[in-house]
Amino acid sequence: MVAIKIFLDKRRGTKEDTYPLNYRIYHSGKSTTRSAKIYLRDDQWDAKKKLVRNNHPESKLLNKRLLKDYPCIPQLNCRSIPLQFH
Repeated sequence: MVAIKIFLDKRRGTKEDTYPLNYRIYHSGKSTTRSAKIYLRDDQWDAKKKLVRNNHPESKLLNKRLLKDYPCIPQLNCRSIPLQFH
């Protein structure tokens, strides 16, 4: 079974005080991390709802993108990047 967690990686801050939004994918006791290629400030991410807050100028667009990508992650044919578990 595949489990997916989306989170703001606060360990990897940029000079602009933004953090990358990542997917952590668990399968058969192994995990891998994939970037959503979205950078947000801490106050722009709602960790409980797993959505971009309305104080971000493109929140509606980013939330649509996250909801579109989220179901495709476990299916390898939805991504051009193959999943590799270490």
